[in-house]
Amino acid sequence: MKDTTNSGGFWSRLSKKDKLVIVVIAIEVGISIALSLVNLIHFSDIKYRFTILTTNIVALVALLKVTIGRFLEEQDKRFNKLSTQIAEAKASILKPYNEVRTYSIKCEINRNISDQELFMKEFLLAKLDTYTKELNNLLNTKRSGPLETKDYYDSLHRVADFIEEDKRLSDTNGSESDYKGKIWALTFLLNDEWKEENEKEGSWLSRLEALDKSGIPTSRLWIFDEQRLNLVRDDSYFKEGCELLEKLSKFCRNEKDYINTTSRAVMKKVVDEHLIFFGKGFFATAESNGKLRLIRDDCPQSSYATSDSLIGEIEFNEEDIEKVRGFWEFHFNNAKCLNEFLYNHACQATRDHMTKNGYI
Repeated sequence: MKDTTNSGGFWSRLSKKDKLVIVVIAIEVGISIALSLVNLIHFSDIKYRFTILTTNIVALVALLKVTIGRFLEEQDKRFNKLSTQIAEAKASILKPYNEVRTYSIKCEINRNISDQELFMKEFLLAKLDTYTKELNNLLNTKRSGPLETKDYYDSLHRVADFIEEDKRLSDTNGSESDYKGKIWALTFLLNDEWKEENEKEGSWLSRLEALDKSGIPTSRLWIFDEQRLNLVRDDSYFKEGCELLEKLSKFCRNEKDYINTTSRAVMKKVVDEHLIFFGKGFFATAESNGKLRLIRDDCPQSSYATSDSLIGEIEFNEEDIEKVRGFWEFHFNNAKCLNEFLYNHACQATRDHMTKNGYI
């Protein structure tokens, strides 16, 4: 039997838009050649003939460049869309395979435990029971519980991966300016935060800057307690106040580094009633499809009042994240711009410093 898979040749496999582009190119070439021939016959002077021919060739090349450029751009978009579809198909194929593989590994572990000597078997089963209870608790509460430092930063980077991929897919399928996703965050300026010399924190700060430069909009609410605010309010802490301003300069100078980040600030006492939801701050994302993700810089097992270091927790429950977002949006919408907030609370010496160094 004759194979008709590729019957019809190259032309039949082109889309209507591609056929239209090729027809336009052919018409452009035909018109240019016709005009050149007419003008060559009409003018007897060789100089005019040469000038007209050169002009027509230049015009033709320009038209072809624009038309072919659009054609190639369209093909590039189709290729990117096809690559995305292939990646999604691959993921959907691998998912059941990974589930079966995980189940097989669990069966192998149980078989290995049952083969051990009684004393060791009892110890291993007790460990397994502890892990099972922890997993059940996670499933029921939809919270990770306290994270180790490495897990905390790995989780932050993973959430960043999700929002970056969401932005990439959105740019592939539409206009960059139409992106609907965003980052929304709350910061308490804890001792462990915003220290570039700390390897893990420095790596995360670099990632935040990269997210901003990629065009993902960010709204960040800064929370100041009395102790922190005194650094700019009391002129006896002028040096420390200037150091704090320098730390914040990427967010609140007139020519700030984080050009896609909107920073606002409030006093801690304003948000005290919602600390149980905010913890000691959080990093959260809202993807273009409405998916919410949130990682707190704190968890219920730790206390804001007694600790000034990071203990992370992942919030998986989207209903709870929505609740946090509602409270956050209320405070963010009623907050002052970060530089205006600092200037309003600053002593005269610090105000002069801010004016001189481009904060106002």
